[in-house]
Amino acid sequence: MQDIEIGDPYFDDNFVIKGNSEERVKLLLRDTKLKQLIDVQSDICFEIKDDEGWFGSRFPEGVDELYFSCPSVLRILRI
Repeated sequence: MQDIEIGDPYFDDNFVIKGNSEERVKLLLRDTKLKQLIDVQSDICFEIKDDEGWFGSRFPEGVDELYFSCPSVLRILRI
């Protein structure tokens, strides 16, 4: 995985973004509301899991799971 800068100076300075598809990561993080929600969390992680976990056996061929984890209390941001 490579470090990715998405072109948002605040986000690039305050978050470590890694991935193997820079284009897809940038596309995901174009969403302003999503970046605001990420910003209010103290510790989060997004991962792609390859047909595994709770829903693994029900995934169609070629579909993976976007996995979100947050070991702390989630904070709600009203937008």
